Amino acid sequence: CYGDPRDLTSFPPRRSPDLDVVERYLSEECGGNDLAYLFFGDLDGVGHRRGPRSVARRDQLRMLDAGLRRIYEHARVNYEVVDLLVFGDHGMVDVTRHVDMRQTIRKANLNRRNATYFLDSTMARFWTADADRRKRLLNLLSKQDGGHVLSDAECKQHRIRYPHNYFGDIIFAVEDGALIHPSFYEAESAPKGMHGYLPGCRDNESAFVLVTERAQGLGNLGRIDMRRVYPTLLDMLGLRQKTPVPNNLESILP
Repeated sequence: CYGDPRDLTSFPPRRSPDLDVVERYLSEECGGNDLAYLFFGDLDGVGHRRGPRSVARRDQLRMLDAGLRRIYEHARVNYEVVDLLVFGDHGMVDVTRHVDMRQTIRKANLNRRNATYFLDSTMARFWTADADRRKRLLNLLSKQDGGHVLSDAECKQHRIRYPHNYFGDIIFAVEDGALIHPSFYEAESAPKGMHGYLPGCRDNESAFVLVTERAQGLGNLGRIDMRRVYPTLLDMLGLRQKTPVPNNLESILP
């Protein structure tokens, strides 16, 4: 991907079933590219519908593993050196309990005229300009099982304390494994797996596999800030010194 952007090939340009991604790569990739970026999304859907420890998700993992092996072996035929970086953007947590916010909303007397709220899978967000209603809502949420209202200190810690209220005046985050149900996403059947929990939930975290000559001997690196995937990818392409990276994030590679 030096100079001509046409040298940067991406598979696929839109969401596709994982097997279609594999087959398209095998049929279209014939050498001459510095980078191939592939997106696989089926694990997410299976994890939500069937649960992270389900037989269906285990089968999907085996299919993906076999597909990645075919991709890697195909690339080694077309290229003298093949580096591989496999990573996910999140994990998947078993849903163990449901949090019903409807009674709290009724007691706070929230409606379209006096407030706005959004019930997400792992958080409930509220906007209200009425100081008395805000106080009453905070009191009710303090008694709500299954989660808590994020404090100003927590928002600062998680880097979500913004100079605006675009994401809510009040944010209620559920406990690990809990799920707001019904929500604006699922009114009837609830997912069996979910992600999007606060930092510290182990199953919410993702994993990565790095295969390159410079990674030999590194072993298990433990917990890594996933934002370092970007400078690592630049490093693998020989672009790290030429490309500014926010927050001075460093490559995983030595």
